[in-house]
Amino acid sequence: MEMGINYLAAGTGGAYWDRVQKKNRAEYKSPDNSFEDVKSAGEVREQLTGVTLTMSPESEEFAAGLAERKAAERAQQLRFQQENDPLQMQNPFDRIGTQFATISKALSNMGYYDNLSDEEVLETETLLANITYGMNNLCGNLRVESDDQLQELSSYAARFELESSTAALRQFANKYLPEHMQERFQGLVDKYYEHNSRALEGYRSNKEIMSELQARIYDRTENAHTV
Repeated sequence: MEMGINYLAAGTGGAYWDRVQKKNRAEYKSPDNSFEDVKSAGEVREQLTGVTLTMSPESEEFAAGLAERKAAERAQQLRFQQENDPLQMQNPFDRIGTQFATISKALSNMGYYDNLSDEEVLETETLLANITYGMNNLCGNLRVESDDQLQELSSYAARFELESSTAALRQFANKYLPEHMQERFQGLVDKYYEHNSRALEGYRSNKEIMSELQARIYDRTENAHTV
């Protein structure tokens, strides 16, 4: 079943959403400079050519403090990116969020999206969302644009979904990823399988639980009649 991604849902994430957010922030911060503005700025630069500016001690101190704060902010941002890199975590799928977004973020960090358009990134994420949909139904919070009522997977269907989605992710890597990304991505798929295998330990659907309870009640009733 093909589905769209509701990026406004809490915790959805994804490289495409990050791109949209960055563009929105850039458009908000950057004024729309007209030709006259650019021309006047060029004239000012020509007028200032060869002019020596002397900064007061207070201005120099302020500029130095500003540079230090910017350097500290960049260091903090880099540390945050490293701590949240799916390729560096012990198992990034243990964190709350959608599993397709975890995979997509890893692809982004590897540089896979660098030469792709926004539309191509969205197509890739939609493919990953379709592959991991079944496991997100159990272990994630992915919401889809579909009128079909979600059906809870049985324990057998859930195990089958894990095996098939893992195989599909490996096929995705073999088909689309360059050789130098293969090993890191396959390691990420191993973590995907490990996380969801643990999640399925002892898993039973509500329907299976109810069937077991009904069977126990029936057995007790039969034993009571035979006593």
